[in-house]
Amino acid sequence: SNLTGMPATPPPSPDSTLGPPVPSSPPTNRYSWAALACVGLMAVYWIAIMMISLSVTSELGPNPDPKELQRSIQTKMEEHSFLAMLGYVGMCAAPLAGLGFGIVALIKKTPPRWPAVVALCLIGASVILLCIVMVFLAATMQSGAPSV
Repeated sequence: SNLTGMPATPPPSPDSTLGPPVPSSPPTNRYSWAALACVGLMAVYWIAIMMISLSVTSELGPNPDPKELQRSIQTKMEEHSFLAMLGYVGMCAAPLAGLGFGIVALIKKTPPRWPAVVALCLIGASVILLCIVMVFLAATMQSGAPSV
């Protein structure tokens, strides 16, 4: 008891009599997993666009005329305009979102960070692959030569 007549220690609260405190789980880096999920979405969009392209080239046979190939791809995209637009938007949005999530995950320094590192490496590789494909397509369309 202190000078005011109050007890020196407060009475135990009802929650403190239930047992030892439950340890909280360690914090997780959700941004890291979101970056990896964006890479998965990007892969799905890439596969969808490649399937459309392969179906067009298989219909035309080997060594198609570049103008005919372009017309056929445009026709196929018009037939499936919603899916094609979804694929192209997803191929742009998913890597950008993954890049953002990956950078934020690495800045936060909360484990696990390996999914963010993997996501950033895969996004970088896909950008390099996209650049190679664009250069190849530009060279093919410019020369009018059949693609290999």
